[in-house]
Amino acid sequence: MLTVSRVTRRFCVRTCATRRAIGSTGLSGCAGPAGRTLAFTFASDRFSARGPAVSVDGGKSWRCLGREIVRDRTFRHTFAPGEDDVRFSVGMPCTEEHLRAFLQLPSVRGAVGQETLSRTAKGRDVELLSFGRLDGEPRFRVFFTARHHACEMMANYALEGVIAAVLAEDEVGRSDFPAFCARLGWS
Repeated sequence: MLTVSRVTRRFCVRTCATRRAIGSTGLSGCAGPAGRTLAFTFASDRFSARGPAVSVDGGKSWRCLGREIVRDRTFRHTFAPGEDDVRFSVGMPCTEEHLRAFLQLPSVRGAVGQETLSRTAKGRDVELLSFGRLDGEPRFRVFFTARHHACEMMANYALEGVIAAVLAEDEVGRSDFPAFCARLGWS
């Protein structure tokens, strides 16, 4: 078993099938962990109540491994044969790629206005999304923000639910849709 230590609070490990580094862990020259068990040890306990999350499909879906797998600031993971892109996180990251996919859903596509609110220090656009009544004068105007810090990604998923509810072709969506226009800073 190989132990990977000095992993920081933010961690995402992409395993390698070739001789390249694994994420930001400092482990380099690996031949790929498929079929091996790795232990991830942290300087302090940074795990949520549901334990670390893992994705084996490039970050499209996530599952929590459970708090019970964490022992003395360490968790272990056995990599299945062929697992070439395995990611770990303190939660379920909501990336720009995820946002783009959400905005292309049939129920959302074309119903959400998109602008740039600002730019990050690294030059990435911070999206400003508008939904609800975009024409005319709504009775209410609401501004939502999500994710003020890197590990607050669950707020983005909650706001996806708000957007989906407002745009839904059901009693809630139809009754509340004309009443307000919401703007959303998405980072």
